Amino acid sequence: MPKKMKSLSKSAKVLVSILCVGVMSVLALPATAGADSPIASGMSLVFATGKAKSVAGNVAVPVQCLGGTKSFCSGNVTLSRNGHKISAPFSVQGGHQEVLYVPLELGRGADRPRKVHGVATTIQSLGPATSNQAFLLAE
Repeated sequence: MPKKMKSLSKSAKVLVSILCVGVMSVLALPATAGADSPIASGMSLVFATGKAKSVAGNVAVPVQCLGGTKSFCSGNVTLSRNGHKISAPFSVQGGHQEVLYVPLELGRGADRPRKVHGVATTIQSLGPATSNQAFLLAE
């Protein structure tokens, strides 16, 4: 035992031991902090199909949140077409599929589907955001 520890009283040694355990517990906390948080690590929003629909000046995009059902995928979906780009926030429960409505006008009178580029960026509780990209055919 080091000289300084020998000179401490028994109660002081117990206090130092408790403090050391407390500090070690706090240092270990970030590794597990995101497990039950609303926005957890490892969550990712993906485009459920390669299709979308034009609905009243919006593009309806089916998406799915990959991850635990107790958490949410949250972030932004960005759609772009012919130089026009618009982003919309999202929050989708893990394990669920939803339709997001993004206010992007596709134009009128087209008799065939239009190609739209989509990027879904999902915030992570630990680490950098994740992004998924897809080309969608909007009818």
